[in-house]
Amino acid sequence: MRSRRANIAADARRQGGAPALAAGLGRGELAVVRIAARWGRTAPLRPLALLLNRLGNGWLYVALAAGLLLADPGRFPAVAGAATAAALLAHAVYPWIKRQVQRPRPFEADPALTPLLPTLDAFAFPSGHCMTVVAVLIPLCAAYPGLALPAALLGAAIAWARLVAAHHYPSDLVAGFALGAAVGLPMGMLLA
Repeated sequence: MRSRRANIAADARRQGGAPALAAGLGRGELAVVRIAARWGRTAPLRPLALLLNRLGNGWLYVALAAGLLLADPGRFPAVAGAATAAALLAHAVYPWIKRQVQRPRPFEADPALTPLLPTLDAFAFPSGHCMTVVAVLIPLCAAYPGLALPAALLGAAIAWARLVAAHHYPSDLVAGFALGAAVGLPMGMLLA
């Protein structure tokens, strides 16, 4: 018996339009996901991929807020407020985009791929993990420019972990970064 998610993915491919376009892009990107999943699930890297995926589920933002509060309590309300507003704005449009595109996840398109861990929602496009990390980190980097390189590395690490999990195609990650930047940059400019 097919899962509800597999039925949704099959329906999305049959509908044409944005879902069909997303599925078509996925065929060319599936090789990248296969390589990342195979390489990233080796013994030394699998725990790191799991940790990054779980941090991206929300724990990362708790740690960032705690660190900011301890390091700079005077600026905490403004910086945390801008980062939170950016994340909330991104998440206000994110579900609508997911429902419009209805892109199946790579592990649904390729039976040889298995998800590294359960997904948080039904569709791949855009990556909510990449969207949120960029939306939150841009205001932080605007307030503390010295964080730019570690923030970029963290964003890249989260993106890598999402490929290893077989939850996203590379274009899902790029779209997530773009959406996060679209809301994070204006919030960051308020702090500059």
